This record gives sequence, structure tokens and C-alpha cells, in this order.
Amino acid sequence: AYTWKAMLRRCRGFLAGLSLRRGLSTKVSPSERISKIQEETTMLAQELHILRENAERLRTMDDIHFYAQGKQTPVSPAMLTAFAKHPQKQAALVQGCLFLHRELPCRLAMRVRDLDSLPRGLMALDELQAVREWYITSFKELRTFDFKRSPPVMDDVNRFNTLLGGIFHRHTGVPHQMAIGCRELRRQLEHFYGRNWLNHPDRLRVQDILESFFLSRVGIRFLLRQQLTLHEQITSGKVERGMFGMFSLHVKAGEVVRRAINTAKLTCKAKYGIEPEINVVITCETTFPQVPSHMEFCVLQLIYSAIDAQIRRYGDEAVGSGDCPPIEVVVADGPQCEFVGIRVIDFGDAIKRSSLPKVWSYLHTDSSTAWTGDLYGLPLARLTARYFGGEMTLLPMEGTGTSSYVHLQKLSENTDQAEQLADLGGAAEQA
Repeated sequence: AYTWKAMLRRCRGFLAGLSLRRGLSTKVSPSERISKIQEETTMLAQELHILRENAERLRTMDDIHFYAQGKQTPVSPAMLTAFAKHPQKQAALVQGCLFLHRELPCRLAMRVRDLDSLPRGLMALDELQAVREWYITSFKELRTFDFKRSPPVMDDVNRFNTLLGGIFHRHTGVPHQMAIGCRELRRQLEHFYGRNWLNHPDRLRVQDILESFFLSRVGIRFLLRQQLTLHEQITSGKVERGMFGMFSLHVKAGEVVRRAINTAKLTCKAKYGIEPEINVVITCETTFPQVPSHMEFCVLQLIYSAIDAQIRRYGDEAVGSGDCPPIEVVVADGPQCEFVGIRVIDFGDAIKRSSLPKVWSYLHTDSSTAWTGDLYGLPLARLTARYFGGEMTLLPMEGTGTSSYVHLQKLSENTDQAEQLADLGGAAEQA
């Protein structure tokens, strides 16, 4: 309201100025008077445009503040399994659209709130401002999208799918942008607090905020990819048995682990020209519902870390030629197991136990494992494991190597575990 009142006052002042100039500028030629009026009219139009933009932004931020106070709806394995077994796939696709249209604005608004709560002027950095604008833009697009019919028809579903695809690709660069901003924050903390910066409350506060931010990002991107993949499967008619978007009813841990090993070997060969030796032991193999891409990402990051440790200790030539102990991957599974356990053992250069917090810190992005292309590999892998109730741990033994574990829950209709939701709540508000 204040913005529009200010604009009206500017208009009245401009018109009054024109009347005054018509009365006083008797010696000015008509052409000069017209030119002057045109110039001032252009300036007023530019100011009106800025005022409209500011008013629109104020309305958007009010909308974001409102949605950030809302309640997220956790996605459970029971929901995913029910959708996967839905007899009418197009109806399931429509239900997914309606759910995301309602749910995503709330989650995006909360992430804008997280970013605004970062300390020490971190949000003044251009890279983090860009991330914030991406979230605001995606929020506005979802809020302004309108289904033409109720219930939506396939034309609405296709348009919404295009919108989701744009949002998914827009946010792809978020970890890279955040890493640049976090490096600057780390520099500031080191400057102000010296060697004690790692345990300073500001660093711990940033860690909590970024943990919430990235956990939510795992969930948002899963929901987006789930709907986009499901749309592609249904519209193309290529629905694989037991697959429903990203969710599979028949996952085999051994197959997922072998894919991760092959990917790690290809990446290592592209970087160093070598293929490390990796042995696999599978105790028992069952099929169970899970998200295969999440499992593969978690295992892949542990293998990357193991390869890096081996290379640091023995050198890339020894790792490639087999002149060092092989990496071992053990898959622990069984019909009665609630979780599948995967252990990755390396005999490389183990980190000190006192340095373990740095492994999970978002302010340490200069790890030598950056050759894999994942700036936040292990921290994001741990969040991905936790997303559906799993966990990831590292047990280093200096001078011997590291045993890394990831435990992933076998999801089913009877599983009580829903997705882990990130919400700083009052903490973010007070920050």
C-alpha cells in the first residue's frame, strides 16, 4: 500500500510540475517544451516500472514468509508403494502433479528462509544471492501456475512437467554456488577467529543451517526427479516392471554396488589413467523396495573416498598396477534384515579421528576428492542415506586405513520411516 501511495504522490508532483512550467517557461520554444516533457515522462515511466517491480517483490516475499510457516508433508514408503501399485498410472501421475503443486512452494519458501538466516553477511555474496533468486523464481513459477481444469487433464500435466523440468535444471548448480560462498565464509572465520574457527558458534550455526538446506534439497530433487521420470515412463509407455519413477520395488544391493564400482573405475581411469582393484563380497542377496540412484550415490562416494586414500598412500601407479592391497566392498544382507549394510574398506592414508568433523563440514570443499566432480560428496551422501532413515559412518584407523559404512533401510508399505524433513523452525526465525 505504501508503494502505490508513493507512486501516486510522484505522479501528482510530476503533473503539478508540468503545470508550473507551462506558466513560467514562456520564453521556451514549443519544441523544447515538448522535448522536456518527453524526457520527464520517460523518467517517470522508469520510476513507475521500478515501483511496480518493488511492489511485486514485496508481495512475493510476503507470500514466501507465509508459506515458510506452513507444514511440510513427508513422503513415506507406503505412499510410494501405493503409487507404484496404482492400477491407473495416468491417475497416479495427476495425483503427483497436484501434490507437488501444493507441497513444493512450502519447501522452497523454507529454504529461502534458511539462506536469509546465514550469519556474517554471507547472503551479501553474489553467488548466494544467485541461489536465493533461483529459489524465489521457482517459488513464483509454482505459485502462478494454474491448472485449466479440475481435475487436471494431460495437457495440464504436460505443461506442469515442463515447469518442473525447468526448476530441476535451474537448481543443478546450487552446490557449486554454495561452495564458492562457503569458501569465502571460511576465509572470514579463519581471519577473525584463527585456529579456533572450526569450533566457533558461527561455524556450528552455519553447519546446522546448511545441513537443513541440503537435506531439503535432497528431498526436493527426489520429488522432482520422481515426477519427471514417472511422466517420461508413462507417456512413452516404457514402464519397467517394479519401477515407478525413481522408486523400485525390486532392488538388489549387489547390482547397485557393482554399478557404483564400474562408475568409480571409469572416473578414476579418466582422471589418472588407472583402474583400482576392488573386491566385492556379497553375503546374501534379496530384493526390496528402495531408490536405486540414492543407494548408488552413497556407495559411489565411499568408493571415491577409498580410492583417494589409496592413491595418497601408495601413489597412482601402485594402485593401478595392483602393488597395494585392494579395496574391499562387503554387502551384508539377508531375508530378515531391516537394513542392508555396505562396508567399504581401504588400506590407505586414514585421516585423524580429530579431523572427522572436517569430513562432514560444508566449509571444507578443497578435498582432493574434488576430482570426482562432487564438491560435497560425503556430506551429501550422508544426507542422502539419512533421507529415508539410513546412516553413514567412517571409522578411520591411523596407519591402517578406513572402514566406511552405509546402512540403508529396506522400504515397504509396513515401514514406519518417512522421509527426513529439514526445518530449522524457530531457530531459523531467531537467527
